[in-house]
Amino acid sequence: MNRFTKKNIVFISVLSVTGAIAAILLIIAGIVLFGLIDSMGKTKEARAQVEKLTKAKPAPGAENEERINKDIAVYKDAAKGIRKGFSTPLQPAVDAFIKELAAPSTAQMSDEQQERYRVQVPKIDEMSDEEKKKLPMRKLTLDEFKEFYRERFEVECGNYSDQRKELLSTQSFFINNFRKNFSNWQRAVSKFAEVARSATSEPIINTNVVAMLLNAMGFVRAVPEEAEFNRLMEDYRTEIEKKAEKGKLGIQADAANFMLGSSGSNQNENSNVNRGYVAADIRDVLFHWDVFGNIVDHLCNGKVKILHNIRVRDFAEKPEENRKLGNFLETVGAYQIFHYTVEISGSMETIRAFCQSLDQSYKQRRFYVVRAVTLYSEENGAAILMKQEELAKKDNNTGSSSDDEGNQGGRRRRRRRNAAPANAGGDDAGNQQNEEELRRQEAERIKRMKVHERPGYGAVLVGIGDMYRAFVDFDYVVLDKNQ
Repeated sequence: MNRFTKKNIVFISVLSVTGAIAAILLIIAGIVLFGLIDSMGKTKEARAQVEKLTKAKPAPGAENEERINKDIAVYKDAAKGIRKGFSTPLQPAVDAFIKELAAPSTAQMSDEQQERYRVQVPKIDEMSDEEKKKLPMRKLTLDEFKEFYRERFEVECGNYSDQRKELLSTQSFFINNFRKNFSNWQRAVSKFAEVARSATSEPIINTNVVAMLLNAMGFVRAVPEEAEFNRLMEDYRTEIEKKAEKGKLGIQADAANFMLGSSGSNQNENSNVNRGYVAADIRDVLFHWDVFGNIVDHLCNGKVKILHNIRVRDFAEKPEENRKLGNFLETVGAYQIFHYTVEISGSMETIRAFCQSLDQSYKQRRFYVVRAVTLYSEENGAAILMKQEELAKKDNNTGSSSDDEGNQGGRRRRRRRNAAPANAGGDDAGNQQNEEELRRQEAERIKRMKVHERPGYGAVLVGIGDMYRAFVDFDYVVLDKNQ
């Protein structure tokens, strides 16, 4: 072995060096391979992302990204505008209140509130605290007023239970102190009432005007005690009856008793109003009576003659969802839908005018969707005209026959009928025979005439009645105030 090594020392040295180099190369190759595999994975992921971005419409880029952001801003403004359109019908009155309301005083404001609602001037950050405190308060926007009201209410009434907070007595107690923040509070509230009267049938009086104002701003409505509520309902009914009388609309008893309870009928055992004072139920009654008053406005505008009945329909029960009777509210996304049916009488034109008035009510921030109209004729005009006497009477009044000979023949026939027969003292049988003969002759004469010359030709036989009874199903859509 030593002899072999001595003879091949060069070969063995070269082989050793070559093996060492090969091992080093294998290690390097392994490192490179692992790096290549990792790079291939990243490349695959990058290609997938590039492919996804390439398929995007429009493909993102610096310019497109800017356009996308602008489009998003446009859609947000459009959505805001749509929701504003679905705001309360009293929104113009709320806006009038905010516009009239003076800037708040600093008497009952915290330092943080004073800083928040102070007039903003150039370089205000460079002013000292003493200089800032001398700046006057500015007029509040609607959102700022709501924020300020909520903060003050929580300070003074935050420890009350939710049920007590919702009572009108609590709200009145708080308002008596809160109004001191604004020098012209009463004038601004009067401005709200002035504008609101044209948008609602609810009587606006001192006891409910602030509750209506705050409810229109999105706050939970404070409700009166039961006795006060009953008086309000009587005033409500009187106001609607005045509208109906002015519009010559007859309201039947079933319609006049509308919505005494949230069940929609004073006979329903589920009506909590008749059994006791329940705040949530009171709010439902006030809401539906407001809609009822607006529907009466539309009926009067359409000149409908009679309102027989109006009711809120139960949303179709779904056993799988364990829905129960009395479920009058359907929620679809951010909107609440109430289903109504009115039974009315009037001419075809007035019923159509009523439906058109509902369709156009979105201009007053009320959204109705007419779903179905079922019509029934209340006059049988065909049966009336089929009587020979009525047909002859209509023919004489309208002069529908243009045949002079036919007219003369008719006059001769009437004269013969009116003339006393020669044997007037004869028996009744003879008179009847004469009458039958005259009728037979008249029928033969008319039969020989041309069709368009016969008496009564062209007269409307079907649909001549001008009174119809209609059942109109429609939805009333409002935006959920929590949205």
